[in-house]
Amino acid sequence: MTRITSLSQLLETVSDLSSCIIIAVGADGRSTVIQQGEPVVLSDDAPKPMKTREEVEDLKVQWRGDPAWDIGDTEGFEAHRDELKAFRLELQREWDEAAERVKAERRDAAARAGGISPGHPAVDYILFLEGQLARVEKRLGEVAYGIDLSRS
Repeated sequence: MTRITSLSQLLETVSDLSSCIIIAVGADGRSTVIQQGEPVVLSDDAPKPMKTREEVEDLKVQWRGDPAWDIGDTEGFEAHRDELKAFRLELQREWDEAAERVKAERRDAAARAGGISPGHPAVDYILFLEGQLARVEKRLGEVAYGIDLSRS
């Protein structure tokens, strides 16, 4: 079986198109060409053209605003997969570091409020109680306004 990725390759492979029968197969757009009993598969695996630098940077901006998908798997940007993966990993590292800084700042603030050192075990308990209090306040607001945000 021969894989065909372009019309020119098909013409080079199949010398006499009149002896071929082309059969469409499936919804994926692939077709099978039968040439003298030997199947030849038409494929859409041809290399995709590279996107411009502007298109890649625009995709990065879009993803940064809504990182809900794996940017490295973005259709049409296959040629940039390694660059996009590195971009995603770098941003995730930055976001993780920022989250750690916020967590440390919260611990420091809780320790100062309690008059204890940041390493004291009571700091974790203070943070737990602050979280519980925030949930209770949210629920009280829901009850007061007759709305149910517990699903959010």
